[in-house]
Amino acid sequence: MSKKILSLVEENKLDTNLALNLLDEMEKETSEPLAIVGMSLRFPNVSNLDDLWTGLINKKDFVTEFSKERFDLIVNSNPKLHDMYNHLKNNLTNDPRSYGSWLTNIEQFDPEQFGLNEHEAQFMGPAERLFLQVALESLYMAGYKENHLKDSNTGVFIAHTPHPAFDYLNLFEEKDERAFISNIPANLGYHLSYAFDLKGPVMTINTSCSSSLAAVHVAKNALKQGDCNLAVVAGVNLNLFPYWEEEAPDYVVRSTKYRCSPFDESADGIIGGEGVAAIVLKRLSDAINDNNHIHAVLKGSSISSDGASNGMQVPNPDAQSKAIMDALDDAKLSFNDIDFVEAHGAGTQVGDLLEVEGLKKAYLQKSNKTVECQLGSIKSNFGHMGDAAGIAGLIKAVLSIEKRTVPGLNHFVAENPKISFKETPFKVSSENKTFDEHKILRAGVNSIGISGTNVHVVLEEYRHHKQEQVTEKLTPLFISSKTRRALWDQIKTLASHLKNNENYSIQDLAYTLNNRRSHEQSRVCIFASDCHELLRKVERLLNVRTFEKVPKNFYTQGIFLADEHETQVDSIKNLDEFTASSSADKALMQRYLEGNNVTEECRELFKDGQLLPLPVSIFNTRRIWPSSKEAFQNQTKELFFEKKWLYYPYDKTTTDVALKAGSTWLFFVNKDDENIVELKNRMAALGIKIIEVLESDKFVKYTTEQYGIDINSEKDMYKLFENIGVDELRNLKGIIHSYTFKHLDETMETKENMEKSQEEGIFSLFNITKMLLEFEVTHPIQLNVMSSLTEQVQDNEKIIPARVTTFGLAKVISQEQPTISSYSIDHDLDGSSQDIATQLLKELQQDKDHRPELVAFRKSKRYTKVIERQSDDFNGNEIIVRANGNYVIAGGTGYLGVQLGKFLSEKQNVNIILLARNLLPDRMEWAKIIENNQSEDEMLIYKLMSIMEIESRGSTVTILQCDVTDEHAVKETFAKIRQDFGEINGAFMLVKQLYHLWIKELTLSQFKKGIHNRVIGTYLVEKELNPEPLDFFILFSSISSLMGTKSASECCAVNQYLDSMAGYLNQKGINGKTMNFTLILDDKKDFGSDTAIPPIDFVDFQNSLNLFFTKGYEWSLISRFDLEQVHYLKPVIKIPFGERFWNEVERFNQSKNNQNESISTEEVVVKSEFTLSEIEASIREIWKTVLGISTIKEIDNFFSLGGSSLSALRFVHLFKNKFIDLKFEISDLYSNPTFQDQIVYCDHFYNAKDELSDILEAFESDDISSEEALSLLLNKH
Repeated sequence: MSKKILSLVEENKLDTNLALNLLDEMEKETSEPLAIVGMSLRFPNVSNLDDLWTGLINKKDFVTEFSKERFDLIVNSNPKLHDMYNHLKNNLTNDPRSYGSWLTNIEQFDPEQFGLNEHEAQFMGPAERLFLQVALESLYMAGYKENHLKDSNTGVFIAHTPHPAFDYLNLFEEKDERAFISNIPANLGYHLSYAFDLKGPVMTINTSCSSSLAAVHVAKNALKQGDCNLAVVAGVNLNLFPYWEEEAPDYVVRSTKYRCSPFDESADGIIGGEGVAAIVLKRLSDAINDNNHIHAVLKGSSISSDGASNGMQVPNPDAQSKAIMDALDDAKLSFNDIDFVEAHGAGTQVGDLLEVEGLKKAYLQKSNKTVECQLGSIKSNFGHMGDAAGIAGLIKAVLSIEKRTVPGLNHFVAENPKISFKETPFKVSSENKTFDEHKILRAGVNSIGISGTNVHVVLEEYRHHKQEQVTEKLTPLFISSKTRRALWDQIKTLASHLKNNENYSIQDLAYTLNNRRSHEQSRVCIFASDCHELLRKVERLLNVRTFEKVPKNFYTQGIFLADEHETQVDSIKNLDEFTASSSADKALMQRYLEGNNVTEECRELFKDGQLLPLPVSIFNTRRIWPSSKEAFQNQTKELFFEKKWLYYPYDKTTTDVALKAGSTWLFFVNKDDENIVELKNRMAALGIKIIEVLESDKFVKYTTEQYGIDINSEKDMYKLFENIGVDELRNLKGIIHSYTFKHLDETMETKENMEKSQEEGIFSLFNITKMLLEFEVTHPIQLNVMSSLTEQVQDNEKIIPARVTTFGLAKVISQEQPTISSYSIDHDLDGSSQDIATQLLKELQQDKDHRPELVAFRKSKRYTKVIERQSDDFNGNEIIVRANGNYVIAGGTGYLGVQLGKFLSEKQNVNIILLARNLLPDRMEWAKIIENNQSEDEMLIYKLMSIMEIESRGSTVTILQCDVTDEHAVKETFAKIRQDFGEINGAFMLVKQLYHLWIKELTLSQFKKGIHNRVIGTYLVEKELNPEPLDFFILFSSISSLMGTKSASECCAVNQYLDSMAGYLNQKGINGKTMNFTLILDDKKDFGSDTAIPPIDFVDFQNSLNLFFTKGYEWSLISRFDLEQVHYLKPVIKIPFGERFWNEVERFNQSKNNQNESISTEEVVVKSEFTLSEIEASIREIWKTVLGISTIKEIDNFFSLGGSSLSALRFVHLFKNKFIDLKFEISDLYSNPTFQDQIVYCDHFYNAKDELSDILEAFESDDISSEEALSLLLNKH
């Protein structure tokens, strides 16, 4: 263009002054540097920039062995691959191809985000999918939304050359043209342009190892030339399966120790690594005008070729130095300005030597600088990322500039003696180097390709010259995502990010979150006046688990959650609880929480500020994989757990504080129960006051220590507590509930007996609990639920499962009210009343830290239940599905019912009869509903299509209306089934009725309905099933039976019943089975916060059914566990895991700790002495941090003010950090829940006086009598 202008001047066709102005403008445009305004990545075990920086600064090694999970994922995709490669699985450790840094979750993708359905997405390889997600995330980080991108002049520049090409196609049993087109390497960038209608250039760059940095150079020139106004640059490197070739290739200089050791004397080659990274570039002036966060300025870049050298594989230091010098010229800088260099640093002896030589030549020619320049290489952490290597190094250099720290080299011990570092300005070190705040930092990034292409980029720090506000204003901050799952992911990553960036201004936070981010469906609003306050409140949010109630004090603190309908309604209802906000802010917040579009208001109200690089979470991923069901089948065994009853003798004799003289206990007992009478007498002899409550047809007060009540009358129960009185209730230390502590009887014989059992057991305990809450009994008490023969502890013993529901309720009581320690005792009543009372008393006396939540006594031996991974030595009989068999599924029109139907229809052509309380729409309407998508209920359409799929295979599906709790309806329905189909070959019980309400919110009628739905329903269905020719009766239970769950008391109770029923049925001669599942969600979009027990999907469900039927287990827990989360939650987790599993958890976490053992920790000043005032101030600060409460009274109870199981763990962690010498565990918090309790607990430890001396001294001085002294001494000891 400049030549054209000059020629026009020569021809007198253009005015000279105008030509000069044009040339000046062109010079400005072409010389203007670029801004890096967005960055995103997926590296091995790294999902965001904060994770990456933590790993780099702590010199973490990300190289591992190729995982068996990923091996199975590939090999089990089709039978041919399995036959060819599965034999390698047992020798991965000894195979050099196994080592590298490997990406995880490569099968996870969110197709809807890119306008794809699951079928279309399956043809797209994992490299393409990962790139799409990383690229879109980087654009979001840069402040762009989808509507901004459509039809924009955005270019896409990609480094991606897979080897071998098209290997993803090997996973398909039949090659598909769509998969071929989708996986053409040159189409990778076009996938992004196509999805969002981008109109800029799309280019795939291949210069081997330097490809991604070359792509940066090409994008720079495209922006300067006006080919695009915005550029996405990415490097993608994924080695899908390193075992395609028969042996490890000999053309790779592979390190014998499987580690890259750049510039170290031990350097002996490279190791491969995977990664996907993207940056967003735009002109600096545009970035400033758009208020972008500018990570760094790209000042210059250059590219060169080795030309003719000592061999095509040998780097040319002269050519490298040319690229470096030209890049410095492009940046208008010299070596004097460069503070550090992120080198190519592959870790080969020759390559490192020649790279340093090239750097030395370039920089020494450009200056006479003598100050040292640090060299780094990200390959020391991840290995060589191939097409992503250059951009990975660039991102590391950008972070180093922003953090003003250059991470030390991993694996560095001593300099390579072949490199004369003393003759250069360069220094290599394992130590992190920090720069002061005064100077603007600049860095070089070097990348060398085996293609002979050398690239160098020069970066410069950008300083935002923005005047910060002096005072911080209380401001509403809006955080949202498209799904509930994505919102909680965002909250979690935001908390992590804010911990390292607490200097953000509230103005910039509001500008970023409220103005520049989309306001999606799942929302939260937090009022904060500074970044520190926002962090504290976000951390409090993370203490709320899925299905837990939002603490009331959230509203008074300005935390309003609207991640689902229930929390949305509660937040709007409680808006006025937050009094610190203005009426205008409150009105805006209400509109926001209601789900309204508040974009225009936010643009006006929050127009001042700078965009911040806050993390985003926008994806609702799930498994997308060819033949995915088979691909994951081998992983299914890891989901299976078994239960065992282990002999559990007492290991020590202790006395719980609840059994101290002077305490009060409530006994809810059967009249003339000799065992309990004997126990009562022994406790009374200890000085314990016993108030006995007997069953009666009306309220009777026999004495102040004996009452009679109608145990299912809420009115009578209220009278009882009212008569006992507040003072006595304050002294209450324990409760015994033993109405079902009886010998074997006819409970399981009639519906009336079953109902009576529930009235005596769980419903009476429910009423007791309601009264404890009503009368605010929030101090520590011990609840003991005693029953008999509720579960099969010994093979083939007769049991009464109906009684076990009481144990389930007890489990949840202690979760919803943590100051109640609940215990369940199952006794066979074998032995004399004296023996049984001795066993019971000894159980009550056990210290809570050493007492299992559930024990069973069989023939005077004590047992406890444990959960372990399923052993391999189980020998069961395979469950057969008969051709043309008749199978009844109660609760069959739920999503699991149709999944079960699909499973049966894949086994054989069968007749499936679905029982449901409410029928599906008329079949004549199905096609119209599906075609026109007339139903807002996506699940309904899914069910209809699934049933049609089942029938297309040759099976039949019949849907019958039946309320399984109605005895007459059940009899009629089963008579019809036998009339129409003949004998029933198998049955499944899936019915449930859940309210998800806390006990204090549930009414007795709701609770009864939830219990009867499963207990009575299962009983009535079982009564209609004849042992012959019935092949099986399978009950579907839930993990809540083991873990409990707040707001799921009826769920926990009925699932314990279903767990127990398998043994009962088998003892009766019916082939009964129970499958106890964790939450099953194929689409996790509505699942909330992080959890130790993540949901399983439909693929897991189908594979679990297949394994269960093959092995013929009687009872199985089917669940996946996050071992890191389980480790953290160990003090509060209710599942009774056995020793083997806990050892596995410890090994896993020890391994993680070993990987991070170099992580530095700040020195903590240990304080060993505290005055009373210091104790009070310290504990007050902990309450404030955990609960956000500033005003605390002595009588305030931690749990009554919103403390949850997670916040309790956090409280204990902070408590132990503060009072290091003091033993304080989670059980101590439950025992000392009030502010005053905790102060006394600490003061007694730190400032205890010699009480014995004080007593004797008082006696000697006649201040107390001999009787008073004796009493004090006895109470003390």
